[in-house]
Amino acid sequence: MVSSMVISGSIGADRRMSSATTSTTTSTTTSTTTSSSLVSLADTVLTKAYESRNPDSELMRLCDTYYTSNKETKDRFLYFIADDLAVSSTQAVNVVHNFLSTKVYLLTYSKHHLQNIHRDTTEVIWRLLSLLKHYRQLFEASVNAGFINQLFSQISRLENGVKFIVDMRSDLRISEYEAVHPMRSWADLKRRLGPYRRCFVFSHSCLPCEPLVILHVALTPSISSSIQAIIQRTVPTPSLMNESFASLPRDSGFGVKEESEGLDAAIFYSITSSQRGLHGIELGNQLIKRVVRELRSEFPLLSQFSTLSPVPNFCEYLLSEMQSIQNGDLVKQRSFVSDEELQALKQHFFGDYSSVSDIWPKLMTLIKSCQWIEDEKLTNLLHEPLMRKCAHYLYNEKRRGYALNSVAHFHSRNGAVMWRLNWLADLSTKGMSNSCGMMVNYRYFLDTVDTNSHIYTENRQIVTDKQVLKWITKPLTSNL
Repeated sequence: MVSSMVISGSIGADRRMSSATTSTTTSTTTSTTTSSSLVSLADTVLTKAYESRNPDSELMRLCDTYYTSNKETKDRFLYFIADDLAVSSTQAVNVVHNFLSTKVYLLTYSKHHLQNIHRDTTEVIWRLLSLLKHYRQLFEASVNAGFINQLFSQISRLENGVKFIVDMRSDLRISEYEAVHPMRSWADLKRRLGPYRRCFVFSHSCLPCEPLVILHVALTPSISSSIQAIIQRTVPTPSLMNESFASLPRDSGFGVKEESEGLDAAIFYSITSSQRGLHGIELGNQLIKRVVRELRSEFPLLSQFSTLSPVPNFCEYLLSEMQSIQNGDLVKQRSFVSDEELQALKQHFFGDYSSVSDIWPKLMTLIKSCQWIEDEKLTNLLHEPLMRKCAHYLYNEKRRGYALNSVAHFHSRNGAVMWRLNWLADLSTKGMSNSCGMMVNYRYFLDTVDTNSHIYTENRQIVTDKQVLKWITKPLTSNL
């Protein structure tokens, strides 16, 4: 079976090579040749592994060749892995079909002969049971025989082999990696490591000196509602018992003594996966729980643990909803704005002239450019409509029963409570263009974390505080 798979891999390589020869460019020819070399090395690794021979030399050559290859070559090799080394879905489906058909026949046969069981009947039933067992073993074999796992298992044995797999996985990413609140300078880094700040790193022995997840924490008197107060060039003073901040002279360094008295909240304001290849593998949950224990050992009086999280893709969702309203969707319009709010927007934009339908193109342009925030009156007019729409997006919009928003899904699955929605909490360019300035506090109540996680994963219900639920409304009345 392995031999046939290896041959299939070579055929797949030949197919790509033959299609590539139609190109006359030297780079394409080189890319195809290198791709063929990678495929050949992978074939050799699997063959040697099957024959219980040591494939380490080919593994190291494969890794080195991949690292030095261009994007086109890497793409060809990744296609080879996906097409030629993966589980055959057709084979798995056929086995499942045969298994189910045999099971149905067995049940039907047994039912009809239940009253008249004799030797022949017993033999038939035993044969059918054996056939079911055979089909089940075939299915398990078809699922487990994916040579991707065997290839990666061999690579992971090498020193830095896991790092290679992570790097290869990062080549499959479509979007560019970006931190939640990217650091802009060494001064920014210094502030994040200064007084009333903590930085925790999650690492693994398979990736030495390579942080997997980085968590930034701010220690504050209460749960913060704005990221500006956290990442600006200041240091909090807990004794003030509010979110006021006292500025430090630039040349004073970190010569500030932390006051534990008055500190009551730990704000997780930036959770960053530093390995693009681990995108989609959620490690933040492990880190958050460890961090809570560490912080409580250092500050026993801390009682509130909360995130200050962005609402990624809310702006895109909002523009899509507005486009639907412009196209005549009155249901979405009524859930967005009331008659009074719509008339107020019309009056603000056009006075007594024009139609309410002209509002949406104008508003979409301002949302896209983030210029609406420069108009104080318009900002006030949009406050309640946008808060309602954002709460609806976070709480009601689902994918397969779970929260559509990735951050809401992550923290709800970890057992956090969607505690508070914050208006104009992130006025940075990224915050405005991605989340319309919105941020959310997902609060971790340690005694109910497991219960909340179970409610979300099993019942598909997001545990939500009344501060957010008050913005979840039924369609507003409208006569327009």
